[in-house]
Amino acid sequence: MSEVLFSVIVPVYNVERYLRQCIDSILAQTYRDFELILVDDGSQDSSGIICDEYAAKDSRITVIHKKNQGHTSARRSGISNSVGQFICFVDSDDQVGDSLLQNVADIILEFSSDVITFKWIRADMNGNPLCEEAPIFNEGEIEKEEYFQKMLSSASLNSLCKKICRRTLFDLDADYSEYYKIRSGEDLLQTLPIIYAANKFYYLNKALYIYRMNPQSVTHIFKKDDYKALNIVRPALYQCMVDLGYDSYKNQAEFFKFYLWLLRKRLFDYCTNVTPDEKILSEIYEYPLTMKSKKYCHLVDMHVRIELKLFFKKHWKLMNFIFKIDKKMTDFIRKGTPKAIADDVMRRVRFPLFLMTFGKNDGHLVVSQQQKSFLSREDYNKIRPYLIDTITYDIDKTKLKRSK
Repeated sequence: MSEVLFSVIVPVYNVERYLRQCIDSILAQTYRDFELILVDDGSQDSSGIICDEYAAKDSRITVIHKKNQGHTSARRSGISNSVGQFICFVDSDDQVGDSLLQNVADIILEFSSDVITFKWIRADMNGNPLCEEAPIFNEGEIEKEEYFQKMLSSASLNSLCKKICRRTLFDLDADYSEYYKIRSGEDLLQTLPIIYAANKFYYLNKALYIYRMNPQSVTHIFKKDDYKALNIVRPALYQCMVDLGYDSYKNQAEFFKFYLWLLRKRLFDYCTNVTPDEKILSEIYEYPLTMKSKKYCHLVDMHVRIELKLFFKKHWKLMNFIFKIDKKMTDFIRKGTPKAIADDVMRRVRFPLFLMTFGKNDGHLVVSQQQKSFLSREDYNKIRPYLIDTITYDIDKTKLKRSK
């Protein structure tokens, strides 16, 4: 092909520790027909200097230095300056397998696909592999509605880093500035116009991207206003579903089932990290999609259903109380346990543990070592209809133990 096939875009911000590994993995590609655009988003460490170093040695590399406006802004700048037929995004603390571009080039040549999606490998901070993502589809061409349905029911297709897309699908003239401050769901917002415009999808059942589990990355650090993404990102997905004509009852049920899971997560993160403000809880309660989601509560797991029913009934103090218990139990199980094992255990035993925290005889819950703080009879009566069987557990500041 006479034109450059791929533009690889890397937003860069204060990643001097990992940046060389990232760039080296891209330059090691067995497929050579690509340009690499490094967008230095106002880094305050040596990241910008490292980018310039590499550009001086390889003519395929272009460096853009700009003021800090966030991940989305950096990506948009990279796209605007790209010339490749297809766009590939790589985060600057991640790496890619050396056959990524060759594998995708082969698919493009054979199937003329618009969007090629692949798997990733999760790695620790040192780049050591932890686990490979489970397949999302069988390998091969995927119907557009099937692809979109998976977006309704999980976040597995949200990331732009695990897909390579035809450049003409990007809405290059759109103003994304209102999304620059969104930290959760910004990939989905950028993905939706691509999926709407695309016609041919291919799923490559190979792990070709190495995702570093960085606890200091933006997506892993709590911020008080993270909940606002619920009223920006999810409505955009819902509207896209309607515009594509995919708003069947089944698809709406899948959408709201996942919305309820996200709602519970946002409420949990908010309540367990700050002292809850009832004005903010009221704001979340009044989101249009939150109101619509009520009738789908029966679709979610029991412990989530209990917590959400308390939210919808505005028993917010009790909900907050239960979230803190849930966090205590989760931390107890995960302490010193590998994440994959802990997650599996939590899936199987969280609800039984949740029930165990309520007193069987007097409806009291011991929440301190001194056994002086109890769940009132009034609050217990509010939640008792949702419980099945209970025994009492003591919870103190450091451990969970069975009462004598």
